[in-house]
Amino acid sequence: MNAFLRILLAIAIIQCIGSFGFLQAEEPSRQVPDLRTRKTGSDWPTFLGPNGNSKSDETSVISLWPDSGLPIVWHKKIAEGYGAPSISKGRLFLFDQAGDQVRLTCLSSETGAEIWRFG
Repeated sequence: MNAFLRILLAIAIIQCIGSFGFLQAEEPSRQVPDLRTRKTGSDWPTFLGPNGNSKSDETSVISLWPDSGLPIVWHKKIAEGYGAPSISKGRLFLFDQAGDQVRLTCLSSETGAEIWRFG
């Protein structure tokens, strides 16, 4: 193969390799919208919390609770649970099992309304 053809082949290969970056599809955004209306405080997205130490960074927690207890914001009946829920961006994720059906459910952390369910 003569030198001209080798140079031409090398240029063609370099152009092909360089163009692959432009042909790749752009990665879709993985950000989910934040459903919270309460913007203070932090999420509890993983086991043992955001710092992995089972301690909250909240500073406005009351130390003396009323005799009647705190008001219940919402409650939801679930089947047998599979561990503590995780909360992130206004969503509460929980696993439970009803009979033979294992489910992952996503609820609004502020209202308890079901967003989606798998299983």
